[in-house]
Amino acid sequence: MQQTTIGERLQQARQRLGLSLEDVAATLKIRKDVLLKFESNEFDIKLPPVYRKGFFKAYVKLLKLNAPTLLADYEEIVGEINPSTSFSLGQLKLDNPKSIGNDNKPEITELEPGENSARYVRPVPQFVHFRLLIIGIVITLIVLTCGLYLRYTKEHAASTHPAVQDILPIQDTVASESTLVLTALDTVQIFVRQESDRRRLFAGTLNKNEHHTLTKSGPVQISYSEGKFLLIEQANGLHIKPQKEGRGWIRVP
Repeated sequence: MQQTTIGERLQQARQRLGLSLEDVAATLKIRKDVLLKFESNEFDIKLPPVYRKGFFKAYVKLLKLNAPTLLADYEEIVGEINPSTSFSLGQLKLDNPKSIGNDNKPEITELEPGENSARYVRPVPQFVHFRLLIIGIVITLIVLTCGLYLRYTKEHAASTHPAVQDILPIQDTVASESTLVLTALDTVQIFVRQESDRRRLFAGTLNKNEHHTLTKSGPVQISYSEGKFLLIEQANGLHIKPQKEGRGWIRVP
C-alpha cells in the first residue's frame, strides 16, 4: 500500500475537521498560500526556516495529528532542500541557521497557533540611538570647553592688563626731553615706562602729598593702583589727572 505524503495527511485531516484553508489561515494568522504549499508538499517556501517550521508545527497541532512523526518526515524532506547560505530578517542579516552554535542562537522563537508573525520582525536600529547619544555628548563637551577657554582668556586678560585705561589724545610730537612731576594725593603705587626704548623711569609707592620728578624722552606710559590719588604735572604747567578711579594706566605725550 502506497504511503500518503505529508501534504495529503494534512489535507485529509483538515477536511475531516470540516475546516477550509480560509478557516485555518484566519485561526493561525498564516497566509493561505503557505498552507496550500504545505498540502502540496512544497516546502521550499521563501521564509526563514524557523518561521517555516513554526508555521508547519502550528498547522499540525491544529489538526491534532501525530506531531513527532510529521515533524520527523518534515525534517527529512526539508533536509534534502539546499538551504540558502543566509537570509534577512528585517534589517538584521543572519548566517545559515545550521552554522549557528548553541551559544549564538538568534533571539527568535517558534510561532504558536494564533500568533501573528509580523510582530517577530523587529528591526530596531539601536546603534543609531547610540551614535546620536555619542554625538550629543561630544558636542556638549566641545561647547563646555570653548566656554571655559573664553572665560579663562577673559579673566587672564583682566588680570594681566588693567581694567581701566585712560587714553589721552595721541599727538605727533618729536621726541624731546622734558620733565614730569608725579604727586600723590594719597598712597598710590606707580610704574612709569618710556615708550621709545621701553626703559623703566620709575617704579615705587608715593605716600600722601609726596612728589617725584622724572625726566622723559617722548611719550611714557604710567600705570597706577588708584587713579584718584595721582596727579601728573607736565613741564608746560599742564596738570593731568586720570579720569577713572581704581587700577589703570595712562599715556602721557
